[in-house]
Amino acid sequence: MIFWKNIFRPGFAVMPIFFVCLWCISCGQENTADKKQDSKPKDKSRGQATVKGKILNPERNYVVLRNRANMQAKRDSVVLGSDGEFRFTVDVDTLTGYSIMFSDPKAATPRTPANPDPEPNLSISEMSIVLDKGYDLEVTIDAKDPPGNFSVSGAGAELAKYAANKAFKGTIMNKQQSHKLRSSPEEYLSFIDAYYSDMKKLINDIPSGTGNVPPGFKEREDANLNYFYYRLKINLAFDDLKKGPDGKYANDESFISFMKEVPFDKPEEVSNSAYNNLISSYADFILRKGNPGKVFTIDERLSMKYDLYKELFKDPATRDRMLYDYLVKYASMNKQPWHINAVQDFEKTAVSDSLKKEAGKIKDIVPGKPQSEEQGN
Repeated sequence: MIFWKNIFRPGFAVMPIFFVCLWCISCGQENTADKKQDSKPKDKSRGQATVKGKILNPERNYVVLRNRANMQAKRDSVVLGSDGEFRFTVDVDTLTGYSIMFSDPKAATPRTPANPDPEPNLSISEMSIVLDKGYDLEVTIDAKDPPGNFSVSGAGAELAKYAANKAFKGTIMNKQQSHKLRSSPEEYLSFIDAYYSDMKKLINDIPSGTGNVPPGFKEREDANLNYFYYRLKINLAFDDLKKGPDGKYANDESFISFMKEVPFDKPEEVSNSAYNNLISSYADFILRKGNPGKVFTIDERLSMKYDLYKELFKDPATRDRMLYDYLVKYASMNKQPWHINAVQDFEKTAVSDSLKKEAGKIKDIVPGKPQSEEQGN
């Protein structure tokens, strides 16, 4: 699978009880006491990229560069120059997502009896970019208003600027959507429609026919945007279930008729997180709607979801891939009865002999330990 397909994933919008903001990562523990400005020259033959620039209105005296594709990778930090300037040179051989962390994340406003639904804190503490071999970016970021005042230029700027804009919009989306959902359906729909339109324009504005834009990139981003937008609409239908028979969106099949456009017969889509998250949310909606008022244990819910996936995916190859990845995803529960039964069922019913064999290894995954490449993604 082409690596860039996993770089530009939309910010995750999950079912209303599981809203998570994925972009705010703390960097307050970075040690910058002995860090110096990185002035090492770029060596393209070694697979390097450079990102340099300036922080306007800085809130602290250093910046951090982190690899978004590898959370375990060492983070580089440099002390800002007298005018807020910085420079990083990194080893990179393929298109990879990075974040420039320029401020300390701000804590969300806590809910109180006097203020049960506070306005979300929309402050942003980092800017996402992408780097590849030979990229030479120059960026400017205003720490007081990053989405409204930033610039990206230089070799690789087309995709780096897109990544920054997408991440900024995704951060605001993640921070506001649960608040909008609690306000009114009309306000929520207007909010997500505006987000969709903004993202459509961003994708359309990506220049075609340049060496820095991989073939098929815009088409994949457009498809993933649709998956994400569909998921946002399912969030509303899911939330509407609490109204029972009076739920306008939960009981209107036409409201989620877009699921008829979603492919259930493409095994290659299963590893696409935007697609996978949509299917997961859709399954949660079906299970909740089909069992009104019932409360299930985690084991019961996960077992029912496995069985539902078997029904949703008629294509054998896609069904095998989806079920296998589902079992691997919850491999930490491989001693639970539901997981043991599901693995046994998969070994009996799967069409793919190779995946049957791999499924037999899932029981050997030790909870809390990283999965090997042979055991999962």
